[in-house]
Amino acid sequence: MPLKLYHVLPRSDNPGSHNALKVIILLRELGLAGDNDLQIIDVDPAIDLHPADGKLRQLNPNGLTPIIDDEGFILWESSAVLQYLASTRPGGETLYPTDPQQRALIQKWLGWDASTLTARLMNAFFAGEQQRPAALAALQQPLAILNQQLAGQEFVLGDYSLADIALGCITCATFMTGVDLTEQTNVLAWLARLSKRNAWQDPIFQNDMATARSQGYSL
Repeated sequence: MPLKLYHVLPRSDNPGSHNALKVIILLRELGLAGDNDLQIIDVDPAIDLHPADGKLRQLNPNGLTPIIDDEGFILWESSAVLQYLASTRPGGETLYPTDPQQRALIQKWLGWDASTLTARLMNAFFAGEQQRPAALAALQQPLAILNQQLAGQEFVLGDYSLADIALGCITCATFMTGVDLTEQTNVLAWLARLSKRNAWQDPIFQNDMATARSQGYSL
């Protein structure tokens, strides 16, 4: 039975779920995104998620994606989903090593993604005109931290891992806020490397890269 993934695909009024994109990219990296392995269920947030009685609220009371259904096992929160799938699917150890210290380092960046990078991104994305400059300045801080982490190495922890998948899917969305990444040259080079991987050939990510190029970035 294929894994069911509830996902908000791009539409005219929504860029798509960047958190669900993480799951798609992981499964593509593992060669498990074919019809026999994965069933993507497109979700309309206005109908299925946002209303208090939306049908998917029964699966995730937060009204957010991704949600997976693995033969009746329901799981939400993208970091938990990534770790679960990498732990249960063949080849997952290449992206989520079994060594406790290596796993802890990946978990650290997954937690930082949710608590800091994504939080600052959402604040900037929804900031009003008066709050926008401060929100963009606040978003610069985690981007600078990520830029420093990438200094001298191709990927967040040296080798490509779940950390790159999680952080890459959120970092690409920052272009929608208009934040200035000119000084974050390591981040830009890293995104360019990710864009060359087959698993990242997705409309959500590619739309973000197109936004970046329209802003003058060479990606």
